[in-house]
Amino acid sequence: MELVPFTSARKSMATVIQKDSTYHCHVKGASEIILEQCTHYINSKGEIAEVTAQEKERVLAYIQTLAEGALRTISIAYRETTDSLIFIFCFILILI
Repeated sequence: MELVPFTSARKSMATVIQKDSTYHCHVKGASEIILEQCTHYINSKGEIAEVTAQEKERVLAYIQTLAEGALRTISIAYRETTDSLIFIFCFILILI
């Protein structure tokens, strides 16, 4: 297992676990930073869908709305891969 610790410059942290020939990477951090790294997300039907520019704008607007209400967010993403750099945006946690 590898741990990439949180830094204020990166605004995220990650763990990487190898199981057989597959690597499982779990990342958490500032929502706008995590979203920028993601190419796919889990939609309301539980399906993996590609992140479009329109979807990114919608999520960033939601994050901004929460921030205006003094709410902070943290997002979580993951990938399971042998060689790909596809991160899947999971969800936003709202901190009160």
